[in-house]
Amino acid sequence: MSTKTTFASGKFEKTAKKTRVSNRNDRYNLDALKERLANDPAAALDVFALAGVPSELIEHARQTGRERATGAPCPICGGVDRFKLVRPKDGGAGWLAFCRQCGGGGRSYTPLDFYQNALRMDVNAAIRGIVDALDGAPSLLTPKHALTIQAAPPITAEPSARPQSDPAPETSKKGLRVVPEAEARPETRDYIYRDENSAPVFNARRVDFYDKTTGERVAIERNGAIVDKSIFSLVPDGAGGWTYSKGLDRATIPPYNAPELAAPACQSVYIAEGEKSAEKLRAALADMQGEAVATTTGAASNAGRWTQYAPRYLAEKLVYILADNDAPGRAAAEVIANA
Repeated sequence: MSTKTTFASGKFEKTAKKTRVSNRNDRYNLDALKERLANDPAAALDVFALAGVPSELIEHARQTGRERATGAPCPICGGVDRFKLVRPKDGGAGWLAFCRQCGGGGRSYTPLDFYQNALRMDVNAAIRGIVDALDGAPSLLTPKHALTIQAAPPITAEPSARPQSDPAPETSKKGLRVVPEAEARPETRDYIYRDENSAPVFNARRVDFYDKTTGERVAIERNGAIVDKSIFSLVPDGAGGWTYSKGLDRATIPPYNAPELAAPACQSVYIAEGEKSAEKLRAALADMQGEAVATTTGAASNAGRWTQYAPRYLAEKLVYILADNDAPGRAAAEVIANA
């Protein structure tokens, strides 16, 4: 059995219904969604972005309309440089994802398949999440924990490709000025995930870029794509350092600031998207002396981990979900709220 949330008399109510695939008279129609994603490249890329595909792959596909020669880490299996966005072999207009490591011998995904697997949803939840995000419609959330969700605007349609002759954009999607990589200075910051005994178990290493002359934060041009930042997934190497997390089972990584979440003093939890935001919240909550704790599981694509974390870290606590002001953030908020 799955659950559906209805809204009545100003309160959420849960009613049970049998799991089903949307029929043709439903707004959430499976065949209609598949057809839409197969024929609308921009919508297909939006879905891959919702599911956490690295931004450099999305931007290269949007700007050139072509596959990128170099791969990226896979959001599902964690394989390094084995994941790509590719065009369908039948010449279709949409996009597919392909990982050479998934399934042991490689696997391709439609946008719906990838979204469902990356966010660990059943097909009905995946259909609803995608349709709501593409159409800019809010979804009703199951209040298993007290929560507050910031509203996000509808997705703004973007062109699926830019003519190859067009010059590089002056600013990135995040509004950062774009400069050649040689003119930028990288700045590295480590965000350490620890178990409840404070032992380090994972490092989300973030690299931002700054203009060498002005010190302004910028984006760079790299391999034909615009890169706002680089993220590296690392694990302890056993000698006091870090090594790449190839083959890591991400389900074994506790949430950020797990020792504070598990402490008896913790009464409220603020869930942010990304470690940088969580650290800003942590500083703002410092005077609460451990009663309020900021946490995250990183990118929006990791929101499904809260399904396993909720009983341990969220039960009987006031939970605030601080979603990023974009479509992936809205989708991630729904996943967390239903954990």
